[in-house]
Amino acid sequence: MTPRALIAPLVRASTCRRGVFLLLGGVLALPYALLAGTFVQLLTRGEVPRLLVFALMVVAAVIGAVPFFLDGSRTLEIAAARALLGVPLPEPAAGHPADRETRLRAALWIALHMTVGGTVMFALISALPMALSFIAQQFGVGTQLVAQESWGPLDGRDTGWLTLTGVLMLLGLGYAVAGLGTLAASMAPALLGAHLGEAVGEPSITFSTIATGVQYPDSDRG
Repeated sequence: MTPRALIAPLVRASTCRRGVFLLLGGVLALPYALLAGTFVQLLTRGEVPRLLVFALMVVAAVIGAVPFFLDGSRTLEIAAARALLGVPLPEPAAGHPADRETRLRAALWIALHMTVGGTVMFALISALPMALSFIAQQFGVGTQLVAQESWGPLDGRDTGWLTLTGVLMLLGLGYAVAGLGTLAASMAPALLGAHLGEAVGEPSITFSTIATGVQYPDSDRG
């Protein structure tokens, strides 16, 4: 495999769009993460009765779970998958609510989108600045900050190893985003696609349309 083939997944436009899709999941997960952190603080401080905190947690969990099962949430996810993942999903027909199976599949998709997106966002926030600082110190930028820290067997004096570590971290993040985006694109039809009995907003090919479009040979021709 050539170096160009190795770098190709990192510079594709589809990888950038899929990365944006994953980050949107992280943005959706932020309110849930902040709410979870708030409840953790309430439980650890002990200023509020635990019974009241648990009651609030149940109410918040019910309210937070409602958007996962709404038709509007599924429609938005389908639009995002079509635009950013490049998956040709049919638009749900207006006025036809989804059945229970479709709602469960969409809820699973939204949960996976938020979980994976939140993980990617956390990795970018934590690992990306570290990788850039490792590479920048090789060029004399921020050397004092790096010299005062240590990372396992490496410290500020291992400039070459730190630079190599930073490059590997950037490559790892890029390949992770490309791989997760490809996986999301392959899973979208199964979790967001229409089932056999669901009406869709776009025309689809049926047996009747195929039959009317088929031209049979003239039987009189010999």
